[in-house]
Amino acid sequence: MYACSSHYIDEEAIGAFVLNDIKNYAQLAKNQRNELAEKLYGALKKTNSSEVGTLSTKVKGIEKRLSEINDRIKSLYEDKCLGKIPEDVALSLMQDFTVEKNDLETKLPVLKEKLVNMNETVGNINEWLDMISAYENITELDREIVCGLVDRVTVYEKDRSATPVTHEVKIEYRFIKNLLHKEKEDAA
Repeated sequence: MYACSSHYIDEEAIGAFVLNDIKNYAQLAKNQRNELAEKLYGALKKTNSSEVGTLSTKVKGIEKRLSEINDRIKSLYEDKCLGKIPEDVALSLMQDFTVEKNDLETKLPVLKEKLVNMNETVGNINEWLDMISAYENITELDREIVCGLVDRVTVYEKDRSATPVTHEVKIEYRFIKNLLHKEKEDAA
């Protein structure tokens, strides 16, 4: 189990950091929209390509297994009716197949939803660029702006080895999650 260590950052400092980040991306979205969009699409492609492939493979595997289970249940029923299998064995196997089928039928929609969400992110990039570009000249944050743009802000423990002592802060924006943070990491 992971437990967060005790650390603190001033609300004013985190507000200034978020405000500055929003302003920077708003200026980029307004003045260099195509370049920023390319970076976001590139980061998305890096992030999603393996995940989409893995999820697609899992979905196809589950769908194939569900089809196999249905075929086996039909075959099991026919074998039981024809007297090829004792009733207690048929019931035991039927119960096992039913448990597996229910488990797979529960997992399948979750995986499909993840796959759809990953594909929707491409459209969300343009929506996010439109939204953030409106905040180029912002001077202060309010709840509406933060709720409209930011999904989550994560403040990490102080890095005491650095001079001056610093905090790593990661902002996950709505629609594009942490694609921009990944771009910053790649640039560093």
